[in-house]
Amino acid sequence: MLLSPLRYINPISGNRGGSAVFSIAKSFYLDGVNEYFNADDVLPLLSTTTKGTWLFSLKNITTANFQDIIVFADSASPLNAVYCYISNIGKITFRSFVAGAEKFRVETTSTTLLNDGLFHTLAFIQDGVNPRILVDGVLIAQTTPAAVDKTVWFNDFSTLDNVRIGAAKFNGIAEQFFYNGYINQIGFFNDDLSNEEVLNWHNENKPKNVTSIRNCVENFNPDNSGDTSQFTVIGDVNASNFTSVNMEDADKTTETPY
Repeated sequence: MLLSPLRYINPISGNRGGSAVFSIAKSFYLDGVNEYFNADDVLPLLSTTTKGTWLFSLKNITTANFQDIIVFADSASPLNAVYCYISNIGKITFRSFVAGAEKFRVETTSTTLLNDGLFHTLAFIQDGVNPRILVDGVLIAQTTPAAVDKTVWFNDFSTLDNVRIGAAKFNGIAEQFFYNGYINQIGFFNDDLSNEEVLNWHNENKPKNVTSIRNCVENFNPDNSGDTSQFTVIGDVNASNFTSVNMEDADKTTETPY
């Protein structure tokens, strides 16, 4: 429903969004240079969990560099973190370090899953036994080259203090390893979703909403963004703040995975 030539109401959430020239935010574009979201509010919601899932859609632009997608880390140390990223050769990776030791690393064997210019659904799942990666709801070929303790999750950390979407902050330095591409509808869950649940969500008709799935503790919905270039997305479940850094209004884009 249009309110004026410059505003709209999201028919799903009821929230206002957009700005000049109908900048409806169906996805966010991150430029791979210095743009990211601060998502620190999510950390307390997951800090004692032993299982979990990160579910979202993205369209990657390049695989020429290491690109962090979601990172929970200790800002003063490079040695405490759980995160997912795209390697410089295109492997999708799910990894953890505790007190200086790598505990698990799951990575796809294919390096070409994200280089087709299309949106894909990614799920990073920790079930307490075997962490795994799903692409478009499918458990694709992957390896665990480092698997000292595949059970590690947030309850095993005591010093994590920051969460970034599209970058990483650790070792006492500024954000780095910026993601380049589009991202949409991140869901953070306090339990491991089944492969079937992820596939069903991937196959749903539009519009998709991760809060329709069980045990979602927070979501990152581009439609819940404000009207200025430096905007904050408000989570639907626990009202977490996801604050943009170095982004412009044009980064709120109508690019959609549906």
